[in-house]
Amino acid sequence: MTVTYKNRLTDLWRFSIYTYPRRRAFLILNGLMILVFSFLLWPSIARAGDGLLLDSLVFATILLLVLAFINFGTILLTLVSYVPKRNRAILTTHMLTLDDSGVTEETPMNLTHTKWSGVLEVRQNRSFIFLYVSEYGAHVIPKRALPLPADAERLFQFAKERQHASATV
Repeated sequence: MTVTYKNRLTDLWRFSIYTYPRRRAFLILNGLMILVFSFLLWPSIARAGDGLLLDSLVFATILLLVLAFINFGTILLTLVSYVPKRNRAILTTHMLTLDDSGVTEETPMNLTHTKWSGVLEVRQNRSFIFLYVSEYGAHVIPKRALPLPADAERLFQFAKERQHASATV
């Protein structure tokens, strides 16, 4: 099964936005921020004595705004860091071949082969199929590169089955 595609800058942005909230580091850092801000904010809010419900609502609102601001800033910095000149190896034509031995990617700059045991996860959303080869790196296959939605589903199912079979061995 072979698919040829070219990633756009917007594909990289969408991959980052999709992947960021699913990262272990994101979950740990947000958990730590919740603990720290809880320790710092709650005593001040509770001292106001407006009642538990109102105090809790104010606390939750402030906490969500702080987390949203920090995470939005992090995502924004990540998106700005995708300088096209530095990502020529990604923003180019990819020929990806999936077979029983693994995933072979060929671009004008490289040729790589990853065995199925090296594919950590296979995911999809409405627009992409992601073959994760590291916690933060994946082959980002736009579904627009496949002629029919059924072809995208077939590719996804093939990859999912091969990855799952290699993970259980």
